[in-house]
Amino acid sequence: MSLPLCINAQVMTYSDFMRLTAEKNIGLLSEKYNIEIAAASVKAAKVFNDPEISFDYSNNQDWDLKMGQSYEVGLSYAIPLGGARATRIQVAKSEQEYTEAAVEEYFRQLKAEASEQYANAWLAYRMEQVMRAAYNSLRTIAHSDSIRYQNGEINSSDALQSTIEAKRAYNQWQVAEAEWENARIGLSNYVGGAEVIELEDSLAGGYDLQVGLLSADSLVSIALSQRPDVRMARLQSKVSESTIRQVRAMMAPDLTLSATYIHSTDVLNEIAPAPKYDGFSVGVSLPISFSAANKGELNAAKLAKLQSDMEYDNICKQVDTEVRQRRNSYLAAIRVLSTFDSSLINDATVLLQKRTFAYQSGESGIFELLAARSSFNELVTSYYETLVTLFLTNVNMRLALGE
Repeated sequence: MSLPLCINAQVMTYSDFMRLTAEKNIGLLSEKYNIEIAAASVKAAKVFNDPEISFDYSNNQDWDLKMGQSYEVGLSYAIPLGGARATRIQVAKSEQEYTEAAVEEYFRQLKAEASEQYANAWLAYRMEQVMRAAYNSLRTIAHSDSIRYQNGEINSSDALQSTIEAKRAYNQWQVAEAEWENARIGLSNYVGGAEVIELEDSLAGGYDLQVGLLSADSLVSIALSQRPDVRMARLQSKVSESTIRQVRAMMAPDLTLSATYIHSTDVLNEIAPAPKYDGFSVGVSLPISFSAANKGELNAAKLAKLQSDMEYDNICKQVDTEVRQRRNSYLAAIRVLSTFDSSLINDATVLLQKRTFAYQSGESGIFELLAARSSFNELVTSYYETLVTLFLTNVNMRLALGE
């Protein structure tokens, strides 16, 4: 079973996978539009109030009483006394900074999910290789045993047992292959549909072995200074503070300036004649702000500021806990991996080869060979799982620092 090769097929290292995730992940690309939307909101917040123009026409029964006509053209403009435009711009800029931090946090979470997906796919890839090798080995032995049985070298029970074990190994290989196929389909989803054919043999590309050597306090300090979710909490407090200023500015009255030009035609009425004339007037108006007595919106903004401050303190405590826990998990994974001697897998391979030769030469039985094969598979599986655990604890440690 295999996926068809495509022109965009990739043999991916971890670095390649994370680069493509950053460049092509549809969810991340969608989130980045929020930054452009926020920038557009800042631009929109800079708009000035529109002036108002008016035109009036009056006819004082000019057609029958000859009392004349008049035209008035007026222009007015409202000036917010509380600096509403400046505060509106500040709120929009604070929200833009918050959005940028939110997109960074989305990417940090995406990297955690993608790394776990890659590590699990790598394990599935390696296990497919192990199970395929086991099947090929047992299939060869079963074929050889059928010939040995016909030659009278072994009994029917041993020949039948090797055939059964070969079929069991085939079934296990098919399950492992399906898991690998599903895993690489999952990887493809993270990189915008690029097909993954195979993975690197080692997970070393995801390690930074120096990261766990710093003290827990130093790591916490680094995390608090550069993690985007901490910055988000800090910026949310800034947004709340800007909102308080904006609410106060909106409660201030608007000063309205107006100017009007008046033109009146001749009054030809015999009783009260008057010449035509041009007039000009200016005015200032200021509302009586009874609504400013209602402090509901201002109180809500102040409470939102207190809430955001508490959330910032809470996220800092959570980061402290998370960094310390992930450091402990990482150091434990290093200690576990150290129990696998560099020659352990090679020794197990040699032992399995010797058991296979001993069985084929008639020096041992089928069950000794099967026990050796089972022990080898368990050892290799445990080794690969330990590598994955170390890889993920290392990645999570670095992500906990905001990298």
